[in-house]
Amino acid sequence: MVRASAWGYAFGVALAWHGGVFWWLMRPGLSMPDSPPRPVVQFEMATLPPPPPPFVEPPEPSPPVEEVVPPPPPPLPAEMPKPDPPVRKAKPVKPRKVPVAQPVTERPAEPLAAPTPAVAAPPAPPAPVEEVYHPPDVRAAYASNPKPAYPPAARRMGQQGVVLLTVEVAASGEVARVEVKSGSGVDSLDRAARAAVEKWRFVPARRNGQPVAATVTVPIRFQLDA
Repeated sequence: MVRASAWGYAFGVALAWHGGVFWWLMRPGLSMPDSPPRPVVQFEMATLPPPPPPFVEPPEPSPPVEEVVPPPPPPLPAEMPKPDPPVRKAKPVKPRKVPVAQPVTERPAEPLAAPTPAVAAPPAPPAPVEEVYHPPDVRAAYASNPKPAYPPAARRMGQQGVVLLTVEVAASGEVARVEVKSGSGVDSLDRAARAAVEKWRFVPARRNGQPVAATVTVPIRFQLDA
């Protein structure tokens, strides 16, 4: 700030001096002797450097902030001691009566009984085996045996019907006996059915995989073609 004021003062003095000289030369009545023209002195304004920036004092440092530490929590109150239980007075012990020993009468020793022999438990019966039974195969008999012959007289007369036969099949698959269970109403048809089935051979029945004899009902149908 002091340097800027000095430059301003010098500039003002120089400006006032030049102004006084100029006024003295230009006053009226002043005659200048004839003399050769003098060179005109030109004054140039000196370019002053820009003033420096104003000095700014640095801000004062802020005082340090003290860290506030919370006070410790108050200690927990100690547990109050529990009062001792009241002391119970002991009850007086009554004297017990001691029984007087009675004289012991000795008895004669009795003979010991003979030990009973252990009876073995009977063996458990074997578990029943589920029986698997397959009757004689009638469908196989139809496929592998010839059909009964249709009686010619019954065919001419247009007689037809169904004969039910009871057939006893041996374990070998051969027919043991044939009986008419239900007739067709025509004796010739019943006889033809029985005579044919007596020559058939069946797949025997099986029980637990073994062939056995069995009885089966075989239907025989006599029907004329339309």
